[in-house]
Amino acid sequence: MSKLDKQAQRVGLRNPHGLRHAYIQRRYKELTGWEAPINGGPSVKDMTPEQYQKDHEARMTLSADLGHCRKQVTNSYLNLAVPKEEAASSELTAISTT
Repeated sequence: MSKLDKQAQRVGLRNPHGLRHAYIQRRYKELTGWEAPINGGPSVKDMTPEQYQKDHEARMTLSADLGHCRKQVTNSYLNLAVPKEEAASSELTAISTT
């Protein structure tokens, strides 16, 4: 058990990584104005070009907040589980309409 896990357990937190998920989902809503897809917000395939642009910018900001430089890192925090082919297809469609 890591030091973080021990400290979290000591104060009653069972899954400290869940805090990271909650932060990213709350911050996404602040940045975009709508819920993350995992919380019932629009999926990439249902977004307008303007929404897609805002989604992209939010994900890049959140990726940096997490210490990364790729928006794909945010997928596990924000998206419902979708097959990779469907996600890639949806993203290409959204890009081609902008």
